[in-house]
Amino acid sequence: MDNITSIVALNLSSIRKDRQLTLQDLAALTGVSKSMLREIERGTSSPTINVLWKITTGLKIPISKLIQEPVPKYRVVREEEWRPPEGNAYDLSLIFDYDHTRNFEIYHIQFQPHKAHFAHSHEKGVVEYTMVYEGTMTIVVDGEPFVLNVGDSFFFDGDNPHSYHNHGDISTKAYSLIYYPF
Repeated sequence: MDNITSIVALNLSSIRKDRQLTLQDLAALTGVSKSMLREIERGTSSPTINVLWKITTGLKIPISKLIQEPVPKYRVVREEEWRPPEGNAYDLSLIFDYDHTRNFEIYHIQFQPHKAHFAHSHEKGVVEYTMVYEGTMTIVVDGEPFVLNVGDSFFFDGDNPHSYHNHGDISTKAYSLIYYPF
């Protein structure tokens, strides 16, 4: 969905129905006419910022609840859909990209034998979680090495200097979740 009018229409209608409000009830709460609310919900009217403000104030919700795309309740991502970012020294595929309502990303990492990646430190509060399911990986955090074998998991504060290494003779595969607290 890329049309803000359609997003507002869908969100307003959904909020109203979730709260079991009629258009008349919503008009009474917000001070916006029933006919204007109907046009907004149908996507035939693009409300002004003043109208959005009245609606959000009346419903006691942040304006972002009306203007942000709804987050899906479920999603299947097939392996062939993984999107590797450009320019990495190892195979890194983004599985679930950052979502402001969930505050994390999930990656699939594949290291060929004897490869390493030196990561940039993240902002304060970012936490990385890594789960190895094939091979062996060494994660060095602030100069201290942690060796992970198949089935091992590890988390660390991502604002520390860190790197990933495959010192083995076989490929290493892992999942990485990066949590952003903001």
